[in-house]
Amino acid sequence: MAFTGQYELESQENFEPFMRAIGLTNEDIEQTKAIGWVTNIIQEGDHFKMITSLSNTQHVNEFTLGKEAMIHTFTGKKFKVTVNSDGPTRLIGQMDNVKTVTELKGNKLISIRKIGPLMYRSVSRGISCTKSKGRCAIIAVLCVKIKLPLPEFAP
Repeated sequence: MAFTGQYELESQENFEPFMRAIGLTNEDIEQTKAIGWVTNIIQEGDHFKMITSLSNTQHVNEFTLGKEAMIHTFTGKKFKVTVNSDGPTRLIGQMDNVKTVTELKGNKLISIRKIGPLMYRSVSRGISCTKSKGRCAIIAVLCVKIKLPLPEFAP
């Protein structure tokens, strides 16, 4: 599937102002602004599982295209979201007053989130196990623990 893979955050724009606008505290922002987030996406048809790791913390979110889902953040916040597809490499989500567009361009996963005129942009790059063996091992162990299929990492 198009989105299946492992992605490491490499850049962000307007992170802090955007996070304040959605109600995160300064402490929450400090905990989550580090570059180095790794997200493993497992796409099975219209269903997506996202395993996100930051430092020693990991969590899993799931959604199915066109259906409302509850998304959890590292800070404990919960959002209802409905995600739809706009082609095989583009996802559009709506949660409260936040619109998200996530697009896969080559090995880059580009996400744009907007509240009114305020925009937050993140870029993650696809990584392979040969470049990040420790992180791939963590993802594989997590998949086994929560009974997810093991991802097919690029060689």
